[in-house]
Amino acid sequence: MSMKRKILSFVVVPMLMLTGVGCETKVKKDEAMEASVKQNKKEDFSKNLEYLMKDFSEQSKEIDGIVKSSKSMKKKSEKLKEVSKPYLELVEKISKLEYEEKDHPVQHNVGVAMIHVKDGVAIIQEGLDKGKEYEVDAGVERLETASKLIDKANKELKKSK
Repeated sequence: MSMKRKILSFVVVPMLMLTGVGCETKVKKDEAMEASVKQNKKEDFSKNLEYLMKDFSEQSKEIDGIVKSSKSMKKKSEKLKEVSKPYLELVEKISKLEYEEKDHPVQHNVGVAMIHVKDGVAIIQEGLDKGKEYEVDAGVERLETASKLIDKANKELKKSK
């Protein structure tokens, strides 16, 4: 292989990756899913829920990381305030998904889980603001309850497919 080809492969391939050439399908898929979520059709409930739950899972891990970090309660409180706004907006989107009658068991578990998530985050935030560990623990328990309900809903969703 000539020197020009070697240089070309070391320069062009990373440039293609950086500019996103060849990555268009994921972007288009995300745009299509965002449009589907906005339309909020009953028949798209499963697909929309699955899509939103990916973001929910990632953001939940971030919240968990904040709560479990070794930072001071004040720093945790500040970070949680920053991160919880988009998280709670996502929770609201999930709660408002339209569903068909056949999806009621899944939606019910997810809906109750989202209530626990909202309450849990609020309790954790309050506990961090006040510096009260037991309140933070109570909020974490609410999030754990939500997690169990989401697992249950996920099993129901897989069963219905």
